[in-house]
Amino acid sequence: MIYGKSKMQVQEVRRFVNKLVVHRAHPVRIRNPLKYHEIDDALEMLDKILCKYNLLLTAAGLQTTRATRQYNWKSVLHQAWIKSEDD
Repeated sequence: MIYGKSKMQVQEVRRFVNKLVVHRAHPVRIRNPLKYHEIDDALEMLDKILCKYNLLLTAAGLQTTRATRQYNWKSVLHQAWIKSEDD
């Protein structure tokens, strides 16, 4: 069952984020720190669930909800967009 497994993964990520990010605990003080692949697995599971609910509620199928770049994001770095006072 997807829901039971995802609930456990999300709870672990939530606990980790609450301790490390919100309460700014030192990483050494966290007993069982999560690894990046565990966080990624939880996000992947949430993505699958969201896609299934989206199909159920809107009858429109999504493959993923992850953002994809539709343009060359580095192009904004090639030209200065704030004029300096010397110009």
